[in-house]
Amino acid sequence: MKLELLKAPEAGTCLKATELFPNSAQGRSVWTETIRIQDKAVEVKQAEGMHQDFLERRYDVVVEKAKSILSLERKDLTDAVAAYYWVAAIVMLHKDRNTVPPEEVKSTLKFFFERGYDNTVNSQIEFQKINTYLCCIAQDYDVRNDYAASCSTVTCS
Repeated sequence: MKLELLKAPEAGTCLKATELFPNSAQGRSVWTETIRIQDKAVEVKQAEGMHQDFLERRYDVVVEKAKSILSLERKDLTDAVAAYYWVAAIVMLHKDRNTVPPEEVKSTLKFFFERGYDNTVNSQIEFQKINTYLCCIAQDYDVRNDYAASCSTVTCS
């Protein structure tokens, strides 16, 4: 992108300006900057492999990737999926490896349920599946009643 500081013509508007101001002690009259436009945030792009990392039991990697997405605070479906993988990885670190206490599982569940996703996210089928799964995890950790508004219609087996 190239920005130019132009002098307004004597007759007309600044839209017809063509003459550059000279450089001065106050700065340059022309500035060129490269701007990258991308379809996804770097954190989202880097985290696209969370599912594979989870399948490969790389739970610490999943947690870090999920946290980088959640730090963007977008509260969209990508955010909800990241929260899902974060909880799932923490559960596995607790149950499979016994490296995190159950309180940490409860804390990540609280994060998801109190995140405040709006109806455009809540109404999506993928979000509803995530919500169901996390309600059942909340039941396993005896905190389902804390999230009655989100879990009242969910049946866990």
